[in-house]
Amino acid sequence: MTSAPLNVQAADPMLQKIADALDEIRAEEFDYEILRAASDVLGEDAISTWRPSLSYLPPERRVDEYHVTVYAKGACESCPIKSSHVGSIEPKLRALVGADNIFVHDYFDWFDTQFSVQYGD
Repeated sequence: MTSAPLNVQAADPMLQKIADALDEIRAEEFDYEILRAASDVLGEDAISTWRPSLSYLPPERRVDEYHVTVYAKGACESCPIKSSHVGSIEPKLRALVGADNIFVHDYFDWFDTQFSVQYGD
């Protein structure tokens, strides 16, 4: 997960609460022990050079729902557990914020389903 703070609309405090919860989830998932082990195996400093590849667009409000879009870059794009990982974010986010009207989407999965072309016979 990226560590850059998300810019959200100040008019809706729920958006800031969601952004703060996303930052908390990122912090939990950034496992320094794995990076230390990778450094030992690779023989280089993976802690200072590793960059997460799963990122979030700023949360947005759509009527009475809040939506977070996740997108993958680099190694995360083809990761076999990406959909499982993305699927685990929504319940964590809902629990941290204390709301059930928050939905997390994978950008590329959402994009693929929104623009499917129907061809005639």
